[in-house]
Amino acid sequence: GGVFKSIDGGWHWTRLPNQPESLRMFYGLIVDPTEPKRVYWGTCGVGGGVYRSEDGGGSWKRVFSREEWVFNLHADAGGTVYAAGKELWASKDHGTTWTRLTKQGVPLDIVGLESDPTNPQRIWCSRVPWDASAGGGVYETLDGGTTWKEITGNLPNRKPLVLRYNPETRELWAGGTGLFSIKRP
Repeated sequence: GGVFKSIDGGWHWTRLPNQPESLRMFYGLIVDPTEPKRVYWGTCGVGGGVYRSEDGGGSWKRVFSREEWVFNLHADAGGTVYAAGKELWASKDHGTTWTRLTKQGVPLDIVGLESDPTNPQRIWCSRVPWDASAGGGVYETLDGGTTWKEITGNLPNRKPLVLRYNPETRELWAGGTGLFSIKRP
């Protein structure tokens, strides 16, 4: 397990040194769009949380430990980093301080995560159960996380693990067992 890096277009891979205690990862790996040597790694399990590297993966520092199961990370164009676990957290200062954006307190994990590149206040997340139940859904905020609205609608699979937004077509895509899209105004 862990993170590997290729510097020749994927022909050769090297396991990065000095990796965190927890090597388990779901969708938790991003490069900061404002600084290409800054990499974030969301880990799961004992020693989990969010780790940051300022040197392209040469060394790691734990910058978030409020949740040990971080399923997804996302960075918007301005460099705000989002960490998804039981709740959604945001850091506007590269992981130094974190603000909780969800307060729903429901026993579902946040896995799908996306933001609108044309409007940083607009964020989507999906909450999913890990069992066979039909719970879960897709949520949207238009004010940076102050208020949330469920927008699951008639999505036949309420457990989307991946969310992606196309700003040109204004379509939000949800993927899990199936791929679905919806136009967002």
